Amino acid sequence: GMLRPGSSGLLTWSRCGEPSGSVNYRSFSDRVELSYRFNDEDETLRVPIRLSFTPCHIGGERAWFHCPACKRRCEVLCFGGRWPACRKCYRLPYQSQLEDQLGRLQRRHDKLEAMLWGDKRKWWRKSKRERLTNDWEHIGQQYDHAFVLAAANIIGPNELDKLLGPD
Repeated sequence: GMLRPGSSGLLTWSRCGEPSGSVNYRSFSDRVELSYRFNDEDETLRVPIRLSFTPCHIGGERAWFHCPACKRRCEVLCFGGRWPACRKCYRLPYQSQLEDQLGRLQRRHDKLEAMLWGDKRKWWRKSKRERLTNDWEHIGQQYDHAFVLAAANIIGPNELDKLLGPD
């Protein structure tokens, strides 16, 4: 209801438990206006952010922000500096884009593990449970192999052979 025309309020956030910022907002039918101070300056900044709406398949509508910097339609605006902008303008990557091979394998392994031991598993067919279990085991083996290769790059293959022993 924050984007309903006529609504207004204060959003606050904290860092390490200490308040670190706040922004006042006021919604109109076609825009949201933000007002805030940047780095305790005397001047209050007022930024209008255009809104657009698209219909949803099951009824209702979805609100989109338009980035003040590039005018691109986006779901989230970030404060990476003095002005709000989209993640492309601030060149912010997604967490998954920062992962290496080990991180991607670990995330896939954890996701399958959560599925296999979650609440919905009792409704699965045996074939699906077996397929997911095989995938989970296979990804675990891939992770182990990638970990050994990464360790060999760090400590050297001869030292790794000493640690692992003869196999």
